[in-house]
Amino acid sequence: NSEGIFRLSGRATQIEKLRDQLDQGKKVFFSQNMDVHSVANLFKQWLREMPEPILTWKLYDDFIAAHDIENQKEKLDTLHRLLNKKLPKVNKYCFQYMLQLLTEVIKNESYTKLNASSLSVVFAPNVLVNGDPNADAFSISMQFEAVNKIFEDMLINYDYL
Repeated sequence: NSEGIFRLSGRATQIEKLRDQLDQGKKVFFSQNMDVHSVANLFKQWLREMPEPILTWKLYDDFIAAHDIENQKEKLDTLHRLLNKKLPKVNKYCFQYMLQLLTEVIKNESYTKLNASSLSVVFAPNVLVNGDPNADAFSISMQFEAVNKIFEDMLINYDYL
């Protein structure tokens, strides 16, 4: 219930210390006194720096194609199939927990000041990434809206997916 939990910066020294502990395989204790923005920033950093995005490069075009489906039920069925049948299990479970967390943030929007749209702007570019090294900047920028909207649809329809 912290305002702007994923939009406000954490303490750089605390983020670095936590990251060092994790990188060294040490057990990290998250206390009630810890700055929640630092933990949130560490989570976003982890997503950004994954060797492959959580929704995988292989499925990127399929997710983008789902954006163009006009029938909402058909679109949700496609997203359900991508998440539950095509996404590797580890990615699937990690993504499900992430969506679960973010839907809790949305439910507490009166405190967090974050809705599905604002969370999509923060998270979508880190989890749904075009891995084509030959993709031009214009086409990537044109897909930016689709990436955000698909992520927003997944947040809003989490229970269905």
